[in-house]
Amino acid sequence: MFKKVIFLTVLIFSSAIFAQNFTKHTVAKGETITQIAQKYNVTPLDIYKNNPDAKNGLKIDELLLIPTTKIVAPTKAITKQILKRHEVLAKETVYGIAKQYGITVKDLYQANAGMETNGIKIGQLIVIPNLNGQKTTPTAAVKEPKIHEVVAKETKYSIAKEYNISLEQLEKWNPNLGDNLAVGQKIIVSKPAEKTNTTLAPQKSESNMVVADAKKKYDLLKSLKKSEKKKLALLLPFNISKIEADSLTTKADRLKKDGFLNMTLDFYAGALMAIDSAKVLGLNVDISIFDSQETKLGSNVANIVKQNDLKNFHAIIGPFYQSQADHVAEMVEENQVPVISPLSKEMGKSLTNMYNVTPSNEALKSGMINYLKQQKGNLIAVIDSKKTSIKDYISSNLEETKFSAFTEKNEVDIDKMKLLLSKEKTNFVIIASERTGLILNTMNTLIAYQPDYNIRLVILEPNPTLDYEEIPLAKLTKLKLTYPSLTKDFDTPATIAFDKSFRLKNKIAPNQYATRGFDVTFDTLLRLSQGISFEDSIIEQATDQVENRFDYSKKTSGGYVNKGVYILQYNTDLTISSAE
Repeated sequence: MFKKVIFLTVLIFSSAIFAQNFTKHTVAKGETITQIAQKYNVTPLDIYKNNPDAKNGLKIDELLLIPTTKIVAPTKAITKQILKRHEVLAKETVYGIAKQYGITVKDLYQANAGMETNGIKIGQLIVIPNLNGQKTTPTAAVKEPKIHEVVAKETKYSIAKEYNISLEQLEKWNPNLGDNLAVGQKIIVSKPAEKTNTTLAPQKSESNMVVADAKKKYDLLKSLKKSEKKKLALLLPFNISKIEADSLTTKADRLKKDGFLNMTLDFYAGALMAIDSAKVLGLNVDISIFDSQETKLGSNVANIVKQNDLKNFHAIIGPFYQSQADHVAEMVEENQVPVISPLSKEMGKSLTNMYNVTPSNEALKSGMINYLKQQKGNLIAVIDSKKTSIKDYISSNLEETKFSAFTEKNEVDIDKMKLLLSKEKTNFVIIASERTGLILNTMNTLIAYQPDYNIRLVILEPNPTLDYEEIPLAKLTKLKLTYPSLTKDFDTPATIAFDKSFRLKNKIAPNQYATRGFDVTFDTLLRLSQGISFEDSIIEQATDQVENRFDYSKKTSGGYVNKGVYILQYNTDLTISSAE
């Protein structure tokens, strides 16, 4: 088994803020731009801007000008704690970072002045407070009840959300808790941990989760059949032969820089968690793991299939590249061995035994359309002139939608927009544009009308423009942005249990690939243990695992594709939840 090598720099900061605009730094032997940036709480780009020659490499004893205007002191409540630094990556959100480190969004805002107003941007170095003053990431069992002191405008619901507990649990711990909370009131938000069964079983999901179709969700744990032994193969691209040829230094560099290898190791770590859970459940499954040695151009899957008689296995997970998964499926199609493509967004060839896990963009749009139909609200669409295909799609699937007019400057006509709004229904405003100006103009207009109208902002498919720092998070939450998602972007009992178990075993938080590895493997193991064929289980049973929903539909051309998506919304308390 491979283990990732992770280097965490733990820094202790004073409460002082440097008064001058720049400070000088003398480059020491072995220092890198990233290390220097972390030291001064700036981004590498900030250093390059003031030291353009540094792009050509650093020299020992070279003097660098480091801007200090960006060095922000932690708040007084945080300065005595041990802190870490996190560099913001593409598509990361404040919520996602908080979840990764096991803290709340409020904790991040308190530790990073200006974040709540300005948001975050790629490359930014932010403070991660360790509120317990400990080095361990996983939360240890609580020895004493944890007390929360109520502040202004807090509600039972917002407090339960902050501590990842249910409202019922909060009321159980505080039996005399009324609906109206008083500022300064102290309430219990956690109690000493009790021994529980650590088997990672899927939890019952929220009743208001909306999915792409009406297939009933099924708890596979209730119908396990363990009499007949099943065989499962995982074909994962470790490419061990390449790694073994590396020197120790090169191996370390590969682990740091090889994104594909890291993705594989993350998926593998999640799969191992699923296998452990299957053992606890006593499932009668033999599991074989093979190095597929794959790239975009080739693999060793043909030899693996032949040498290990995979034609007589009951299911195969992988390979990662769709072209290689197609190759495996072709070789075992005669025996109808299911081949599960776990990560690829491509549909590949029309093969009767191919199961594509990743929902398509069409599935996301379809899920959102179904949700809007169920809401029976007033539908308005603001569609950029470059998005004619989306306009046609809406016209075909939501015929009652009213389309907003534009001015000669290609901006939303504010006066005509108001005429489209309804006071009797919730107004769902669908927006499709990549123009920041148009999006902001529309949002400002809708917020201005909110005192008199119930308005929700909606997107049918992912829109990277909404992640830009120019789009304030506060405005998206005010309009309760509602969107389709491949995964749950919020905590449930299942995600919390998985996160805790994964951290304890791997000393790091699980990312999307680790969670996908668990979900795909565990779902497959459970379907193989149902007393019916894998295909029949796919046809009859939709499931929710830790973060992914599996709701397959048969393609007319052959094979199955997962259409399980979630409809989520931003909330004014800066959380994400299932859409109301």
